[in-house]
Amino acid sequence: MNEYERRVEAIRRVANGESVQAVCADLERTRAWYYKCRARYRLHGLAGLQDQRPGHPPPRCTPAPVRRLIVEIRDRLVRQAEEGTYHLGIGDVPIIQELQALGIPPPHRATIYRILGQEGRIPRQESPRGYCPRPQAVQANDVHQLDLWPRVLEGGTMLFILHLVDVATWYPCGMVAGDKRTDTILTFLIQSWRHLGVPKVLQLDNEMSFTGGRWAARLGRVVRLALLLGCEVWFNPFAMPECNGHVERLHGLCDQFFWTRHHFTQVADVAQHYPAFLQAFREAHRLQRLGGQTPLEARRTLPDGRVRSLPEGVGWTPGRSLPLVPGRVHCVRRTDSQGRLSVLRQPFTLGPEYRHAYIRATVEVAEQRVTFYYQASAEEAPEVVMTKPFPLPAPIEAPDLSLIAKLLG
Repeated sequence: MNEYERRVEAIRRVANGESVQAVCADLERTRAWYYKCRARYRLHGLAGLQDQRPGHPPPRCTPAPVRRLIVEIRDRLVRQAEEGTYHLGIGDVPIIQELQALGIPPPHRATIYRILGQEGRIPRQESPRGYCPRPQAVQANDVHQLDLWPRVLEGGTMLFILHLVDVATWYPCGMVAGDKRTDTILTFLIQSWRHLGVPKVLQLDNEMSFTGGRWAARLGRVVRLALLLGCEVWFNPFAMPECNGHVERLHGLCDQFFWTRHHFTQVADVAQHYPAFLQAFREAHRLQRLGGQTPLEARRTLPDGRVRSLPEGVGWTPGRSLPLVPGRVHCVRRTDSQGRLSVLRQPFTLGPEYRHAYIRATVEVAEQRVTFYYQASAEEAPEVVMTKPFPLPAPIEAPDLSLIAKLLG
């Protein structure tokens, strides 16, 4: 093993979870040597691990064919995402993976973003004005965050891990699924809410399985179920996963302590081992934000603000339709340079005075109207910008407890 191979080996083994001390001892090198190699790798990629002669720094220019390939991959991923045929993101990770599959050493991720920016694939945006509102969680079941976590098994089979987290207590529910159909999500929601109770607010991103598809002003069955059970729905701004920080944190811990520690070949394998991770998170994971409590302990000590408890017999029948009942749906959006935004694919213009601003649009189903709010800071009260009609393409029915029992019983 020459020196270059030794440096590559050190970077690879530490990245795979081995300690720096053990790797350096095995390679007969010092920790300072490793950190120097890591710094060169982070700055220049694999080229930085080559021997450097005085006056000859490693090349920093990505070859033109590789630059063109990076842009082509990005354009294809964007096109497939818009067509709904690709669901694993359009950032640096899939680009790096595809370059590696082609046998091409990928540039550093910062280099990839710089290339995409130079080629106009990542438009520069002004920082949004105002405060980005989010629902407040003080007691258990004030807010539940829902998200899908796509994974790919060896051989290319895709699966989805559905996660729901109670924000105030960090208490999680989860399910392994082979698809992300609306019926699958509704089954998971019923199971989770049977266990936890229905929250006051369901917070989620703009995944089409949640919103109801591509049709303008349509409220899908996920939204309808929440409204039927007396729960408000809160859609985060586009491309801001940090707004769903609790469930995103659960994804990360699931990746660190579950997904990367097993070798899965079938969906059934994942489903068999996943409950142990979920139980450990609930009962053994202590969080500073909970004062050192576990999620299970926090649920026992915090007041419970659930909207409704669902009986054990409640379930979901695939294909069942749901009525549209009164309630509120909130969509937080960032306006463009002309003060424009969309609410459930319905376009609106607030004017240039609200350009590049965070706006909360609240749809009141019974009144079929939408009200836009702007909040300058977290300390200031939101101000009403305007109210517009919001016709819904479905009749609105009165909520009926007997109807709920009939639909979910």
